[in-house]
Amino acid sequence: MQFSLLATDILASATSFYINQIFLSAMQLGPDGKIYIAEPFESKLGLISNPNILGIGCGFQADAIDLAG
Repeated sequence: MQFSLLATDILASATSFYINQIFLSAMQLGPDGKIYIAEPFESKLGLISNPNILGIGCGFQADAIDLAG
């Protein structure tokens, strides 16, 4: 979920990007300004390329980076 902290109604600004039966376990802001997302028991990271852009423009990608090779 993404929320706009500048909105007058922050909860109403929610945008959902990824629905999966597996919970995402950790998110971390990288030195490049992108957010990297871990998922339990997976060898790939999700990625939010532009976390300050609202909506689909944020560039969310599930399984964007393969850690197995």
